[in-house]
Amino acid sequence: MTEDDLRDAPPEDCGTGQGMKDDRAAVLLRKHPGKWLRVRVCATRQRAQSAAHRVRSGGMKAFRRGFHAEAITTKTGEHQVWATYRPGLADGPKRELL
Repeated sequence: MTEDDLRDAPPEDCGTGQGMKDDRAAVLLRKHPGKWLRVRVCATRQRAQSAAHRVRSGGMKAFRRGFHAEAITTKTGEHQVWATYRPGLADGPKRELL
């Protein structure tokens, strides 16, 4: 996987490429905040959605803080998980004190 594989946005029902390990994907995404990368291919849409949720909630060790993910299904029926790193998400929700 190279920097050429990074995108400004996840694809809408399209996209191909090889999957990569979560740790390597997280390192690459941290170097390029705001870019999107396909991090996983799943057997079902439900598994892709579950994996995307685990990325967003920090349930995957490699993607602890600052990551966002979306599950998509390509036109060919492949269920993919795309992730991006947004450093501001690492701070958690902002709350104002009255």
